[in-house]
Amino acid sequence: MRRLPALALLLAACSSAELALPSEPLAGGRLVRDETAHAQTDSLSYTLVPEGPGHRARIAIAYTNALRERVFVVNCNGATNIRLEKLVDGRWTHVWSPVLPQCLSAPIVVEPGATHHTVVELWGAAPGGNHAPVFAATNFEGTYRLVWGEVVMRYDPSRHPFGEAVPAELRTSNRFVMR
Repeated sequence: MRRLPALALLLAACSSAELALPSEPLAGGRLVRDETAHAQTDSLSYTLVPEGPGHRARIAIAYTNALRERVFVVNCNGATNIRLEKLVDGRWTHVWSPVLPQCLSAPIVVEPGATHHTVVELWGAAPGGNHAPVFAATNFEGTYRLVWGEVVMRYDPSRHPFGEAVPAELRTSNRFVMR
């Protein structure tokens, strides 16, 4: 019990990017959903299935705007920049991003307290080939999260970036495992 105050001070001193995390958030041998994440996936476990020169998984995700003002998701015909990160040696590492068309559609508007639903069609090839997008590595087993890119406040299409970025912790998903 005496260690708890010291642990609380240590955690308060670390930013979430610097905090060493366990490889899988487990309780009783099972993955536990992080209900505090503002982006929630439809499952806590996914299997990458071989498809052509790569692997595929389909991940439904719901983003809830926790701010008191509307936010805007920058997109091209509905395609958004949602990247995949893997927990490696206690650090979140970028391992996949979609290939996006180069256009600018009207932003997806998410009102305060509202939720936007979409599906991430995760497909990637092994590194070193001539296909895109690629996974950073082919060791898929592990703990992951999705991070929504280009979610902004006070959208202005005449400048880049298109507004003030919503803090990363407000556009990051719960953890999940992938095999």
